[in-house]
Amino acid sequence: MDADDRNVIAVHCKGGKGRTGMMICVWLVHSSEFTEAQASLNYFGNRRTDHRFGEQYQGVQTPSQSRYVGYFDLVRNAYYGRMPPAKRLLLSRMNIVQVSGIGTGDGKDLRCRLNVEGHKFDINFGTHLNCKTAFDPIRSSLIVKVFNSPILMNDVKRVPRGYENCAFYCWFHTGFIEENRLWLPREQLDNPHKPRTWRTYLEGFGVDFYFNEIRDKKVVIPIDPVLGGMTIARATH
Repeated sequence: MDADDRNVIAVHCKGGKGRTGMMICVWLVHSSEFTEAQASLNYFGNRRTDHRFGEQYQGVQTPSQSRYVGYFDLVRNAYYGRMPPAKRLLLSRMNIVQVSGIGTGDGKDLRCRLNVEGHKFDINFGTHLNCKTAFDPIRSSLIVKVFNSPILMNDVKRVPRGYENCAFYCWFHTGFIEENRLWLPREQLDNPHKPRTWRTYLEGFGVDFYFNEIRDKKVVIPIDPVLGGMTIARATH
């Protein structure tokens, strides 16, 4: 790119707001066009939005993709080009806040799937598959104690599915989890971030993840005696 001022990168894709947009924003940070992730995301979105045909913002599509641009920003500027130290985590608890707009209103009709490096782990809040739950009516929150969590390391995808198959998603990387907790409000969850979903995902909706870090490589993962080990299953309503 630096060999000639006329050199350009041409990116061909179908949509350009998702994976392609994410990588363009990463490139803008990598090439020092911008020093911060949010500045590159704002620039990309503004340049890609053609105001002649409408005002709908055409930036990077999902909060998880924007989150990974932020991760690259941290790697470049805080970790001097290296990944942060690897962390092995166990998911110990989830608090799903303000669930009154979803399905039965108490979160019991939701189920969750964790995808970790090709392995799938299902949690069903209604049947208590790999979990125990309690509903807090004051905060309209479902508190989920997780059993038999697989070891979470590096990239983790979480796919809960609920009422009328209405899903929300999130991707995160364990190396960037601080103090064994990750709070994702509505605006940082894929799908609930869209204003058209806010009749379902009410103001204040979000998911609080709590983890236990494995520091001893020889640690034995506890097995819930009722379930008899990790259960991989497709949960149903």
